Amino acid sequence: MKLSLKPYLLFLAGIDSVMGSQRSCAIIANRASGEVSFVSDTQDVYSTPLPGANAEPMYVSTSGGKIFVGDRGNESVVVFDSNDVEEPRVIEGVGSGIFHQWNNEEYLVVALDEMQSIVIISIDTEEILSTIDLTNQGSLSLASDQRPHDIVITKDDVIFVSVIGPTSGDAIIRVDMDTMASSVKLDLPIGTDPHLALSPMTPEHLYSPQQGLNRVAVYKFDLSEAEDPLTIDNAHGVSSDYNGDRLYVTNISNGGTDALSTISIDKDGPSELIGTTVDTPDAVPHNIAVTKDNKIYVTHSGATASTLSLFELDENDLPTFISTINVGLNPFGLAVLNSKCPNIMSSKSSKSSKSAKASKGMRGSKSMKGSKSRRI
Repeated sequence: MKLSLKPYLLFLAGIDSVMGSQRSCAIIANRASGEVSFVSDTQDVYSTPLPGANAEPMYVSTSGGKIFVGDRGNESVVVFDSNDVEEPRVIEGVGSGIFHQWNNEEYLVVALDEMQSIVIISIDTEEILSTIDLTNQGSLSLASDQRPHDIVITKDDVIFVSVIGPTSGDAIIRVDMDTMASSVKLDLPIGTDPHLALSPMTPEHLYSPQQGLNRVAVYKFDLSEAEDPLTIDNAHGVSSDYNGDRLYVTNISNGGTDALSTISIDKDGPSELIGTTVDTPDAVPHNIAVTKDNKIYVTHSGATASTLSLFELDENDLPTFISTINVGLNPFGLAVLNSKCPNIMSSKSSKSSKSAKASKGMRGSKSMKGSKSRRI
């Protein structure tokens, strides 16, 4: 069934006045209000609900002119076209427990914590290509309490998955797409809470903020240590800049004090912390996205949270806090477009309110079951 979401879209902040000058757009998954917010580079905000009555948007990825949003509540991935989001498509049957996701040019990979599996989706066809059961990997299998959490995929189709196990211990696993199986498992202490990131500057290194160990570890792709870890308290969210010579890491648990650290990456030498940490006015700085035009967006998560912090980078790529932006409820994952936000409504039907809080909208109907995306 085809159903336009146009009547239900909430627009804020005079979108038409900025469409001609926008250079970037942040896309925020608001986990508790079931909607996605678009933030222009002039801090204008508008939001659209995901289809389905139980929508729970988690993380966002962008590739090939498309926006992919993992929907935990409906066990699906919602796909928007990046220049017009009026008619989303839904990839159904992804599986239960959708959490982190990542993409390269060909594939979107999604971690399923409840199913203890990962899913591989084609960026081009929007079809589910494979589901890999991480409990069926011989000696590298997950224990019953271990759950896949974060996930990345390299340009050469190597997948890394972080694992959280409250009694069996945490881990990082390498999964090779040519065999569709785990090949290496690095065991970590209980409570490590490892997250993952890649940088184009050092394409053979895996970066892992580890909140419970107050560090960012750096591994080779065989999961051996590539260089000494860097000390960052409560290291959690992470993103590289556009060029890959900086990593930005959040301190999630210190109430916004020392919230954001900067790591310099050199392909010919070890990584190092540079500059000073910067604060955020709101607590629980969680996930990060960096634009090509030198902006950093940080979500502040929590059941009643609704804000996003905006930073700008100076000539040394060090962040300066600019403002707080109100979005939806429990802003969680995010991504950026290095182009203007989607132009999806005429000025006749848009509503204005600078950086006002996005409200929960009505939701569209669910598409039919199937592993292929369907337009609704």
